[in-house]
Amino acid sequence: MKWIKIILTLTVIVCLLLILVNAGHWLVVDQPPRKADVIIVLSGEWARTQRGIDLYHMGYAPYLLLTGSDSSIEAIAVDRGVPARAIILEGRADSTYENALYSRALMEQHGLRSALVVSSDYHMLRARLTFLYIFKKTGISLTFSSIRNPRFNDGNRWWTSSRNIRLVLREYGGIAALYLGMGPYATDTLINRSPLLSFIFNS
Repeated sequence: MKWIKIILTLTVIVCLLLILVNAGHWLVVDQPPRKADVIIVLSGEWARTQRGIDLYHMGYAPYLLLTGSDSSIEAIAVDRGVPARAIILEGRADSTYENALYSRALMEQHGLRSALVVSSDYHMLRARLTFLYIFKKTGISLTFSSIRNPRFNDGNRWWTSSRNIRLVLREYGGIAALYLGMGPYATDTLINRSPLLSFIFNS
């Protein structure tokens, strides 16, 4: 019995270590881009917007939906060759949940039936789960194309960087909040509006 307990304990420890080692990798979702009615770019990093602009110029969609952005980002997109008539600006979203919620409303308003969603690699698992939750039963087709963040390094050795540790904790915290029914309140919005949490997760 003693050896069985030791073996079980070691097995649990090894499993936990494997989970921790791969936690960063599991956040990364990147599907090959395919043509859609609109490219949805989630705010947060300029690289996401540039990726959306590049995909627009490659002909993946006739519209670019900038969610959680402002007119200055729209102006840069126009300056980089995206016609103003092709841009749908959404400036209210303050979280991934609201990105999905308001994007759905705008897509339904404009009669758009498919979207290519763009975000950072470390954020895409949460973005994918959130969008699929918000868009369920709409019949709208979604593809998730991420932009690589070199500092995240595809989740390799994420525990060696305090920044990446915060990213991983934030992402899994947001996923847990979504499944606990607290998506609108306990993810980005709570962090952004709390000075202490904002300092911990964004510094």
